Order: sequence, then structure tokens, then C-alpha cells
Amino acid sequence: MSLLSIIVEVTSAFGTTGLSLGITEELTTIGKLVITVLMFIGRVSMLYTIMLFIPKKPSNSGYRYPTEKIIIG
Repeated sequence: MSLLSIIVEVTSAFGTTGLSLGITEELTTIGKLVITVLMFIGRVSMLYTIMLFIPKKPSNSGYRYPTEKIIIG
């Protein structure tokens, strides 16, 4: 496979355009897995994919909500 064919496949997978030169069948299992991951990242967007791997810190904003006992009746 030529480098240009691989570049077209990778950019097509990342851009989720649906274009292919037909070399996907000739890729190894790892290559197919890479193409699949690129399709997922391209579909979900790079920003949301990065946010999956960044742990959230609990925010301590320094305020509390008021509480009140409500009397009914």
C-alpha cells in the first residue's frame, strides 16, 4: 500500500466522510482497529474524546445553599 492511500483512509475515517480506496480489507487487525478508533474520535469530536480521559475535580466554590424547614398546615 502506498503512503498516499493510507493517508486518504485515515483522513476519511477521522472526517467520517465515508470515502475509501478499498484498502481497508488489506489492513491488519491492528490497522482496522486504528481506523475504527479514528472513526469514533471523528464522530464524537476530539474535544469530547479528550474530556473522557481527564478526571473531574470536585469544585469547591465557597458557597452553600440555604436550608429551611418548611411548616405545612
